[in-house]
Amino acid sequence: MATAPTFEQLLARPSQAEPREVEPERAWRSWESWVTFGLVLFVQLPVVGSLQSSEWVDEMPNLMFPALAGLLLAWTLGHSRLRGLTAAGIGALTGVVLVTALVMQTMELADPTSSGLSGRWSEFRLRLLEWFRALLGEGISADPLPFVVMLVAAVFLVGFLSTWAVVRWRNPWVALIPGGFVLLTNISYLPGQPSFQFVFFLIAAILLVARLTFLQSVTVWRSQGVEPREGMSIEVLLVGGAVAAALITAAWLIPTANNFGPAADLWGRAFSPISDRVDVIGRVFIGVGSKKPIPIHAMDAVLPLQGKIGLDRDVLYEVIAPGEMNIRGAVYDEYTGAGWRVSEASAVPLVGTTIEAAQLGTPSSRAQVREAVRVDITVVDDTAPGNILLSAGDPIASDQDADLIVDAAGGPLQLRPDSRMRDGDTYSTVGTRSVAAIETLGEAGHGYPADILGRYLALPDDLPPDVRELALNVAGSAQHPYEAARLVEEYLRQNYTFTYDIPAPPPGRDAVAHFLFESRAGYFDLYASSMAVMLRTIGIPSRVAVGFALDASDFDAATKSYRISEEEAWTWPEVYFPGFGWVEFNPTPSRDVLVRPGDDSEARAAAESEFDDLFFPEDELFAELTGDGTPANLDFATIEDGENAFLALLARIIGWALIAATVLLVVLVVIRLSWNRIFRGLSPATRRWAKVQLFARLAGLTAAPDRTAVETAEDLGPRLRSPQAADATVALAQSYTRARYGRAEGVTESDEETARLEGEYRRVRGALVRMALQRLTRLGRVQGGPLARRDAAAGATR
Repeated sequence: MATAPTFEQLLARPSQAEPREVEPERAWRSWESWVTFGLVLFVQLPVVGSLQSSEWVDEMPNLMFPALAGLLLAWTLGHSRLRGLTAAGIGALTGVVLVTALVMQTMELADPTSSGLSGRWSEFRLRLLEWFRALLGEGISADPLPFVVMLVAAVFLVGFLSTWAVVRWRNPWVALIPGGFVLLTNISYLPGQPSFQFVFFLIAAILLVARLTFLQSVTVWRSQGVEPREGMSIEVLLVGGAVAAALITAAWLIPTANNFGPAADLWGRAFSPISDRVDVIGRVFIGVGSKKPIPIHAMDAVLPLQGKIGLDRDVLYEVIAPGEMNIRGAVYDEYTGAGWRVSEASAVPLVGTTIEAAQLGTPSSRAQVREAVRVDITVVDDTAPGNILLSAGDPIASDQDADLIVDAAGGPLQLRPDSRMRDGDTYSTVGTRSVAAIETLGEAGHGYPADILGRYLALPDDLPPDVRELALNVAGSAQHPYEAARLVEEYLRQNYTFTYDIPAPPPGRDAVAHFLFESRAGYFDLYASSMAVMLRTIGIPSRVAVGFALDASDFDAATKSYRISEEEAWTWPEVYFPGFGWVEFNPTPSRDVLVRPGDDSEARAAAESEFDDLFFPEDELFAELTGDGTPANLDFATIEDGENAFLALLARIIGWALIAATVLLVVLVVIRLSWNRIFRGLSPATRRWAKVQLFARLAGLTAAPDRTAVETAEDLGPRLRSPQAADATVALAQSYTRARYGRAEGVTESDEETARLEGEYRRVRGALVRMALQRLTRLGRVQGGPLARRDAAAGATR
């Protein structure tokens, strides 16, 4: 009795050779292996090319070298006879040495006197340690070296892991996902949304999936002693290439490629949680250049002192204010050497004081000779910082639900709205600013409160002593704090050059000291920081504030408002005077010195009025500000608008779903075409039976080699748990047997017979697919193995 051919034998051709084992060392001589190697290389090229062309930092080395090194190393180790763990260990050790050596060779030395291998290693190690201290200690770092190390290591790792997944695991997804993630993340940061790298990667990915799917099939065929016909691998690649070419048009419509209207906006929102600067991590990557326009002042928990900047001209706000002034967004108290941060803060809800009542001021603000100022603001652009409410000086009221951020002493720092401000939103705030005359401030004296001294005189331990020496030389002869502040202000205005085009401070160098003694040029962040730090060194409490400067040139007569963009972004120092609070100064020469009233008698007289308590519930407000209430400690990284978080999550899901759907479509098309080509040339009956055998194998059922097709169907039927499917299996086996052994040459099935048998095939296929899915979901634990013979099973029953 003739036995039924196996699935592989059904697909075999008479010219095929006997099975043979491919030795690992032949991988370097086989053209088939070089085809696979070339596809892996093509997958890596767009990833490396995108990163290299981005030029994130000046000292970034050529990334093609670590990418090729990782690829070649994984290819060599993967085709060796080493165990996986041993090979991975060798790869990891080689990668560490390679990345370290490459970065050390190309890094720009912060200390030019360092030379030779030992000098470079010493600086490399110290700079990484300083960066980790900043990361763990919530500090700020402008050193680009750690980013370079991470980028080079990531490129090497992606190249190694992708190649290893191809050689050892034959897994296309592990080979593609790391590189795809790196590519999409990098693209999300870049302006213009480039398309070439993404389309190139998509085509290479499709070809690699098709190639590895074919290789997996070849492995199965060869285990059964069947060789694929000559040239079949090329045919698979041609089909995959055709599918990839057909998808280029679809890929072009993805927002990354052509910035397609609303879809592009949705795409941008999907990646905004990645591409926006995040306070917790961004504070230690200040030295990495931004490729997208981002606000110079995020007005969050940190203010880094950077190098070269550019200011956008797009209007952010329209502000109605009584005149030219500074409007504050945030205040910083702790100087770290690389920038400023908020050392400690609490959030308390604003009491229900109306804007009209707040405009009368408070007893405390009037006693400090401060005026209450109302500003009405309209958000014009979504790129404006939406997590803050601007105010003139110390905020005391808003018509929006908001929290008042206060320092440990209860001093107001900024307003944080309950919901993020967006394009078209309007709000009003009232803040207080000093209107004390010069003579009044000169009488303030040195009676500082202890909490002010402890917080606003702190300086880094490693601040160069030259800064204090300079402050003493400039203001050491001053008779009172106001005179000292004016001397420092005037010194900075007259002796330093204002410019936006400056290099970042060298790694490990104090930013203020670098500005004062080396670069001697900078913009408002550096001027304000230098004045605050210099005053602290001689015992005068000071801090820096950021926001915008309202200027007459920005006033729109038609709307009676100031139209402000990033070009009006500003930073200024605030100096504390006992009894008068925080007073603004301007050491930056690009704007005029702040004008103070010559006579503040009217403001002093208002402070003695008694009727104002009827209009402003000051006791309730200041009970919360001074800690008599229960203000919660503030973590700037956790303040997030719920609606914004939901939209970001939704957009992210949609964006990734779009990518997944595109990849899934590609995979399904490739599988479908490959599936049809596998069974090409077979008769309908043989094709149906071959497919049944393939699905049975996926379900974990294999036929005995000495059974005929009908006997195999009878063995398979009881396992299908469906009488109809069992009868259909026998019908398909009989059809195959007739076609192979019983029909006269040239006789084919009738159309009615073909339709009936196709229906029987679909019934059997459905039953086998369900068994295969059950086996997959149970991790292969579904009862499988060889099919039991019916006579043997009957004997066991007896």
